[in-house]
Amino acid sequence: EQEKREEAEKREQSYNDIKTAFVQSLSSVNESVLKLNFKTDQICNTTNETRTDLKYLMGLMTDNSIVTSAYLSSLGFSYNSLFGYKKSGWIDEFGRGAYCKHGQNPPLEAALSALHLQLKKPVWLGGRSALAQRGFLHFVPSRETSATIYANRGVVLPAWFKSKFSESVQLSATTFLPSLI
Repeated sequence: EQEKREEAEKREQSYNDIKTAFVQSLSSVNESVLKLNFKTDQICNTTNETRTDLKYLMGLMTDNSIVTSAYLSSLGFSYNSLFGYKKSGWIDEFGRGAYCKHGQNPPLEAALSALHLQLKKPVWLGGRSALAQRGFLHFVPSRETSATIYANRGVVLPAWFKSKFSESVQLSATTFLPSLI
């Protein structure tokens, strides 16, 4: 019985080691994804200054990035000003509640960045997608073509994300991952 207890403790320790390594790996992958599309000083703007000019908006929207209306509203952009920029052809509606530069089709990484940084949604790129982001995909044989996203149970993804990525993303709910890092 002592041997069984020791064996169970070893399995538990092994499981905890794997879990820790997995979370650290996901954190580093998601950190690189988050830095992909936004300028840190603009996203982390902590001043109370509100700016609604086109030049500022274009500075926020790097190529192939997504900016949410909630984030823009927090910066002082009104629905009317965004509608005007859209009508003038400067921006396109990526979906209800999200915008991108005119004529662009932002990738999944941009959507994850917007979810994570602007909406504070705890979503994580995982599985083959995370390995591909780190350059390790060739080590994992599989026919799977969809990206895997992990989110804590109860997290509701916005309609624009679902409408644009529902066919190319597999969402897995979990309690395994941290809320936000």
